[in-house]
Amino acid sequence: MLDRISFILGEAFEAIRRNLTMTYAAIATVALTLFLFGGVGYSYFHLNKLSESLTGKFEMRAYMVDGAKIPQVQATAKAIREIPGVAVVNWIPKDRAWEREKAKYKPEVTDGIENPLPEAFKIILSDLKKADSVAASVRALPNLDPERGVEYLRDEQRLLEQTRSFLNWLATGLGGLLLLTSGILIYNAIRLAVFSRRREARVMMLVGASRFSVRVPYLIEGFIYGTVGGVLATGMLYAAQRAIESRLLDQTAFAGLPPFPILPGLGLLSIVGAVYGLVCSYIAILVPMKP
Repeated sequence: MLDRISFILGEAFEAIRRNLTMTYAAIATVALTLFLFGGVGYSYFHLNKLSESLTGKFEMRAYMVDGAKIPQVQATAKAIREIPGVAVVNWIPKDRAWEREKAKYKPEVTDGIENPLPEAFKIILSDLKKADSVAASVRALPNLDPERGVEYLRDEQRLLEQTRSFLNWLATGLGGLLLLTSGILIYNAIRLAVFSRRREARVMMLVGASRFSVRVPYLIEGFIYGTVGGVLATGMLYAAQRAIESRLLDQTAFAGLPPFPILPGLGLLSIVGAVYGLVCSYIAILVPMKP
């Protein structure tokens, strides 16, 4: 049993040694692909976390018309709470808001000035994507100030959503292209090994070797390509994260990037690479081996 395992492993490593150029190309492309996927996934994950943490900070303000009565305020608050995408609605009484404003200035600045502030609401969204639709729904309510109406950080929210969309496009577009390229390289590397050893494989099968024993070394090759590519991609991601963080710290008062999870990243990228290498190798050996 041990002799058989040793033979299979020896055949796999011998095939890798014979085709070093193709081996380097396959591993490098897998590493680059997983580096891109890992980088985009890492960025997208933390951007989502940032987006969730900022949801409460991207608040919206709605202003009532002058002279709005308490029943009108209550009815408007109830209507806003029923709008999809709204998490919290807080009423800001104009008297309390005016007291806070007066506390910011010297008494002589605000003495004699009648309260100019309207009744208002602070609206916290549950989903930033719905900010525009929520704002439109709130503006359509009666008793809202037609001039001020609704105020919120529209451009900042759109920038955040556009960044997330760009990362999605990058992952599916460029990442998909590299994934296909690396798959073709692994396939070609395995097919080249199959072609160069086709007579040897035929002889082995004629003397009683099982199809499993003949084909397993090729699967091990693909497994090695993918696993090594995943390990290299993890190292590249860690180095890139440290380099970017160092650059930002040198030039700005940046607090630092989230630490890169090197062990989970190593495990995840290595597993993804290994599975991908096995799949590409399996596809390559499905083509009948002719003498």
